[in-house]
Amino acid sequence: MALSTVRRAAFVTLDLQPLICSFMDDGQRDALVSRVNKTMAQARAHNVPIAHVRVAFQPGHPEIHESHPIMGPAKQGNVLVDGTPEAALLPELDRDASEPVFTKVRVNAFTTTGLASWVSAHQTTELVMCGVATGLVVLKTAVHAIDQDLEVTVLSDLCVDADQARHDACMDAVFPTLARVMPSDEWLATLGSPQKTAAGALRGLL
Repeated sequence: MALSTVRRAAFVTLDLQPLICSFMDDGQRDALVSRVNKTMAQARAHNVPIAHVRVAFQPGHPEIHESHPIMGPAKQGNVLVDGTPEAALLPELDRDASEPVFTKVRVNAFTTTGLASWVSAHQTTELVMCGVATGLVVLKTAVHAIDQDLEVTVLSDLCVDADQARHDACMDAVFPTLARVMPSDEWLATLGSPQKTAAGALRGLL
């Protein structure tokens, strides 16, 4: 995908699922989801496409070997099985029914999903991302996006990691060499005024 001078942002949430977020206490999780929901609502007002990515396996985890250093424990513990509550998106996440949910069986949000096709279909030039964990899915997805000639923006206040040192290293040292790193309010400010729908524009003329 060639770099473009026309900016077309798309927003993606990564692994916001009950089991993956279980290391957070209720207050931390509620605060994170509240910020994500606020950001998505304002992004929709600017007609920014939104997608969601989660990890889930078929019963028996045939997609993964138990020796996999990151996904193997899911097979060993028989967790994140598709169709179970722990593998769904967080119920508090305010997903619009029109927004696709891509299911992956690896850490990277691109490699086993249709995310790349969705990004291409929207002629995306900038992929804006948030999720859990910072040093796993966010990092690996950001690197993949950059290799696809996408600009990447990581929303620092919408990413969390059980390993705070890993989170800090990504935000302070790794991501700034690859992408833009900023809080969600700062990114939203770059979008300008909300775009009117055709119906809204018509009402404004009446």
